[in-house]
Amino acid sequence: MRKRNNRETTDLLHLRLLDWGGIRLVTHGGLAGATVRSMHQYEQLTVWQRSMALAASLQGEARSARQFIDRTAWSQIMRVASSVPANIAEGAMRSSPRDFANFLSIAIGSAAELHALLLIAADSGLVDFDRATDAANEARELRQMLVSLRGRILGQQRQRAPR
Repeated sequence: MRKRNNRETTDLLHLRLLDWGGIRLVTHGGLAGATVRSMHQYEQLTVWQRSMALAASLQGEARSARQFIDRTAWSQIMRVASSVPANIAEGAMRSSPRDFANFLSIAIGSAAELHALLLIAADSGLVDFDRATDAANEARELRQMLVSLRGRILGQQRQRAPR
């Protein structure tokens, strides 16, 4: 049996790349002409990278703040901080731009909640005020980036819809 090269394998799968708002979408020809879509490489999205960095930074802050009595507040901050990149990743692996946009909406809500929780933590003295406001500003910027990405995804989907 002869080994196939990459080009032949690609031709056999009828693989094609689409670009939705800067997101690479890989489309494979499926059984009976069905199309299966999977958005790949969410790790390369700047918004995902920054949300991961923010979550990791807050995790480090939470570890150093173990002496605080109010672990419930930290627990909520950590859950919502990890929700942002998790929803971006899950949405990117869904089968349609509409599904991806829905998960981006959830991530937008999580970023807004994180922003509010960080401001509350700063005002209550749970976290150093400057660190908390810096993190809150980052959460606000992430939310703006997510809104923009969601708009591009939905805008290009509308352009592709048959009329």
